[in-house]
Amino acid sequence: MAAKYIYVRLFRGTRHMSKRTPLALGSWAGITLLLWFIAWVIAESIPSFNDLLALISALFASWFTYGIAGVFWLFLNYGRLGSSPRKIFLTCVNVLLVLMGAAIMGLGLWSAGVAISKPSTSGGSWTCQSNGQ
Repeated sequence: MAAKYIYVRLFRGTRHMSKRTPLALGSWAGITLLLWFIAWVIAESIPSFNDLLALISALFASWFTYGIAGVFWLFLNYGRLGSSPRKIFLTCVNVLLVLMGAAIMGLGLWSAGVAISKPSTSGGSWTCQSNGQ
């Protein structure tokens, strides 16, 4: 999303915004590579980044992947949930999706919390200390 935001800010109102020109493709590749590099530097600079990433993933990725899709389907089909055997089956599937998303989120939050609460055995930022235990 950050790459798209930067790209649109650079090329709004130009022909490069809607056509595949060499400048458009090259700048898109350059912007994404630059943002990947910045993300890598940030990830390597924070000693407990994996635990933080696990917490964020448990909060957002599990729910956005499973829970919201089921909730949206149930919302769009509200009032027709039991109208046919197919709708009953799909209702059960989507209720299971919502429950699965909630379970993954809850268990992920619990395991990330346990990992964050344990003392870190890794070295500081940008060290060559072994991470093995």
